[in-house]
Amino acid sequence: MSNTCEDEILVSFHTVQGTTIKGLFESMKEILNDVNMRFDKTGMKITAMDGNKCACVHIKLEGSKFEHFECNLENVVAGVNMLSLFKLIKTIGSHDTVKFNIYKNKPYELVIMFENSSKNTTTKSVLKLLDINEDIYSIPDVEFDSQINMPSLDFQKYCRDLSIFSEVIKIRSGPAGLELIADGDFASQHVCISQSSDDANMHINKGTEAVEGIYSVKYLNLFTKSTNLSNIVELYLMNEYPLILVYYVGNLGKLQYCLAPKVV
Repeated sequence: MSNTCEDEILVSFHTVQGTTIKGLFESMKEILNDVNMRFDKTGMKITAMDGNKCACVHIKLEGSKFEHFECNLENVVAGVNMLSLFKLIKTIGSHDTVKFNIYKNKPYELVIMFENSSKNTTTKSVLKLLDINEDIYSIPDVEFDSQINMPSLDFQKYCRDLSIFSEVIKIRSGPAGLELIADGDFASQHVCISQSSDDANMHINKGTEAVEGIYSVKYLNLFTKSTNLSNIVELYLMNEYPLILVYYVGNLGKLQYCLAPKVV
């Protein structure tokens, strides 16, 4: 039987990693407002700045990692409001298969379905897509002076603890290891993390010289809401250059945050 126009697909992707998708957009909703999701044959990409132009977010999900992925045009752009999207997917359960579809006859709608085979249930939601004019951003390939891989839960805790003392954190990587420093009006705190030979989850590529930057703790705490996505967070540091944080989105792709240093 041939497909009718009603069910002809522009974009379709299915995954059993529904809670990972939910976690991804949950961490985005407090940073980004209206954004374009861009689809092509290789997958889905979002690159956007926050409203204050302080942070850039880049998401790339690989089509080959989904149970099903198709994009039947060279490029499909779907504008979404992050908070509205999250409201529709926040009830995704751990046993749900999630399907996102955009149909040819209704390119202004994103159809989202949760299917639970054990309960024989299907939930269908429709999100109105937006026409968003936005600048096109790209993250250049740069060889950073320092790369740190560490447990994401630990990094989240350090940022939360240090936020008590100051609105900014100095992050330094050098011969002593990784240092996180908060210097406030009433007190200061200094966390020094060195790599031990038996710690497989901690890796510090120190380089030959110390590199450091001062960054907003407000944004760092927002970024670390992505902790549930990945056990490990990657930090990339270079003097007078944005800090890059990388979280892996299950095995579907990766999420990158870029945060400009504070000028003090």
